[in-house]
Amino acid sequence: MASVWGAGNETMPLAAGAFHGSAFQETAIKGIGYSSAPTGLIAFALILWGLRLAEPSSTES
Repeated sequence: MASVWGAGNETMPLAAGAFHGSAFQETAIKGIGYSSAPTGLIAFALILWGLRLAEPSSTES
């Protein structure tokens, strides 16, 4: 969305460079970007949970 509008400097200054959008565009980019953060963090936590080391199982009979 930011690349299509040529905006996003307020939220992502390194990615957007000198491109500034209108107040609406900057607010929309910020709202969508920040609302996706919890989903990304939960996904990252689930990936780490799946990669944890399992306890070695004993094969004593």
